[in-house]
Amino acid sequence: MVIFFFPLQMIVHKSLVSSNVEERVDAARHLGALLCGDPMVVFALKERLADPEDRVVYEASKALILLGNYTLLYISVLMTCCTYFA
Repeated sequence: MVIFFFPLQMIVHKSLVSSNVEERVDAARHLGALLCGDPMVVFALKERLADPEDRVVYEASKALILLGNYTLLYISVLMTCCTYFA
């Protein structure tokens, strides 16, 4: 688990908050694909829901749903963005 934790920290603390939009989108997508429900990951993804870029918000909400957070807010964000990016 230690080997896995450091790359995860790098994604959360560097890629997910990058100034590059594509890097933030990819980071959110990868965090959802890793299926790691660590509180640090969930908190970082929730912060990205306030991102000015819609693609980042879409991927963050999709990742949160993949991690088992089925709140109405995430589902509504995903459905709203679905018309643009699906």
